[in-house]
Amino acid sequence: MMAERLLMTVAVCLCGAAGGWGLRAVTGVKSTDNAEHRPIAHEQQKNRPIEANAAIDNTGNAIPASFALPPVEDVVAASGGELRRLLVRFLSVATVEDIEALLEASQKTNRFFTGLRTYQDLIFRRAVELDAAGFVVWMKEAESMANGREYSLQSAYKAWLRIDPESAIAASATEGAIVRRGVLGALAETDPDRALDLMRSEAEGKDESWQRTIDNIEGKRLAMLADENVELAIGEAMANLSGRKRTNALSGIVASWATKDPTAAWQWLQEQDNVGDKFELGNKIISTLAKTDPSAARAMVDALPDAADKTALEVSIVKKWASQNLEAAMQWALGQSEPEHKSEMFAAVADKLAAEDPRRLFQTMIDHGITADAGELLSGFDIDTRGSGWGGSFRASSELRQTVDRAANQLAQEDPKLALTYLATLDNRGNLSDSLTTIAKQWAGKDSATAAAWATTLPPGKFRGQLQRPIMEIWAGQDSAAAAAFLTANNLTSDANLVNSVTTKWAAQDAEAALKWSAAAGPAVLQGTLGAIAASDPVRASTGVDALTDPAQRAKAIASIAGTWKNSEPQAAVQWLDTRANVDDVAKPLHDSTKAWVLQAPEQASEWIGAMAEGISKDNAVAGMVHALVSSTNPRKDFESAAIWVETIGDESLRQQWQTEIRDRLAKTEGVAVPQSEGAVLSGGVGVSIEGISIEIGE
Repeated sequence: MMAERLLMTVAVCLCGAAGGWGLRAVTGVKSTDNAEHRPIAHEQQKNRPIEANAAIDNTGNAIPASFALPPVEDVVAASGGELRRLLVRFLSVATVEDIEALLEASQKTNRFFTGLRTYQDLIFRRAVELDAAGFVVWMKEAESMANGREYSLQSAYKAWLRIDPESAIAASATEGAIVRRGVLGALAETDPDRALDLMRSEAEGKDESWQRTIDNIEGKRLAMLADENVELAIGEAMANLSGRKRTNALSGIVASWATKDPTAAWQWLQEQDNVGDKFELGNKIISTLAKTDPSAARAMVDALPDAADKTALEVSIVKKWASQNLEAAMQWALGQSEPEHKSEMFAAVADKLAAEDPRRLFQTMIDHGITADAGELLSGFDIDTRGSGWGGSFRASSELRQTVDRAANQLAQEDPKLALTYLATLDNRGNLSDSLTTIAKQWAGKDSATAAAWATTLPPGKFRGQLQRPIMEIWAGQDSAAAAAFLTANNLTSDANLVNSVTTKWAAQDAEAALKWSAAAGPAVLQGTLGAIAASDPVRASTGVDALTDPAQRAKAIASIAGTWKNSEPQAAVQWLDTRANVDDVAKPLHDSTKAWVLQAPEQASEWIGAMAEGISKDNAVAGMVHALVSSTNPRKDFESAAIWVETIGDESLRQQWQTEIRDRLAKTEGVAVPQSEGAVLSGGVGVSIEGISIEIGE
């Protein structure tokens, strides 16, 4: 609204009398009869001359070139500042027909809803200044205005109402209930008595929304009356209204009263027993008073009846109080005896406190037992600030946790160790994981060894784990050997996550050193390191699996290596796995690697697989090939070849599994429902049939 008023001011200043844009009333118009109103054709509008010596305004005066009418297309296509500039030029010299052409073009391109709607009141006001009745007739008849016509008509009539109320009221009397209700509702802003008389006289046959509008206008009328005579307004409301209508009317009255004398309004409310929702009325008074005296407003809250919104009201007041007097608001909040209420009220002052002094925020929470994660403060943990954490257990709001998060990040810019120390005390469950990771990396970037050593002093748990992983990752990037030595010295090699943080970095820097350390650290560490090395050197990783004597660990390492290797060199992965088939369980990695190879080089893969020795290794390789041939990722599926190859699988269970898979996938591809019955598997021979679906395989 402010932008529109500013634009109106700019337009009037720019155009002035030369543009013929004055705030004149449309005289002599009392109805919507306007048979001679005919919108100018859009093509005519496009061809109007805009040269300085040819363009004239609607009074016949010559227009300077800078104020000539911009083409409709340019206005419709514009946005932002360019739209404002062009619209000012356009409206300064446009006729009502020009404005109609603009609206029609913008509606057809949907630009009205994405651009011009922001300036709807300005556009409509200018149109009704030029020809109110004719503009309304056009809006009612134009096909382009069908979308949201009633809403647009309401807006046009409201603009008309501001310029010539009598004509607008008379013309809107023939409109439907929605438009008429909107017009009379707007009239109520300046003349509620007349609006009420008209609404009541036309109420017969109207729906509930009409009556609600009457109730709202009655409330506005009484609120306006209250500005002059509060007692008279209250007397009318109490005498003439009841139930929800009375509460609504009194709500507007006390809101007006509270701006002048909130104490008197409050005193009156305390003496009433028949005013409806007493909390709602008290809320109006308190919220108004809180703008100027939040301390006094807060004291009034205690006298309100219990309601679902009572705490929210109190929080909003305490926030205002803290913005004016932080010390007083905080002293009151911390003085609350009920733990949950204390935490909720402290959360209301915490944001202001954190902005001024994040250290004080943390220390206050520790001293008063307010946690950030609804858990318990760490008891007996030396926080290097002022003693030990207090062992209370107070629930805090999500807003408080967000404040703590911001304060920790702010404090970490100067002292990440102190920030983490505070978080460790307040957030031992690790709920602020984003902050922990960010701050831990900040500290590790400055001094990884110290950060890692400090983290080991924390009690085991989620918080410590979330802290250690980013620290070790940063340290490994700086000095993997030192980071690994730290894990060994502190008996942390059993933590797979920490080990992986180090070996992943180390494997890319010095695979041999990483393998040597891993072998000494134990089989589980070596297994993970082999997988990490495979990312950059799968051949080297493959040579180290025999160092794992446990079959299960070795199988995991083989699967990890093959899983990486197949993405870059599936042939090499398949051939390596084939050499281990008689020793290790390589069924799945061999299947997956063969599938990858067939998708990459089907002829080469099939030739090699066909030459494999009969046995379980070849069976798994063939299963992988069949999978590739019918895979959803294969743009050139080959069910015929899959049907042939599946018959070469020696293991009966595996063969039947993939016969069924081919049948099901083929049915989906062909759109044929295939019964799940015996005999619905593939059979060998030149003609391969699947329960009514046949594949004729050529020679």
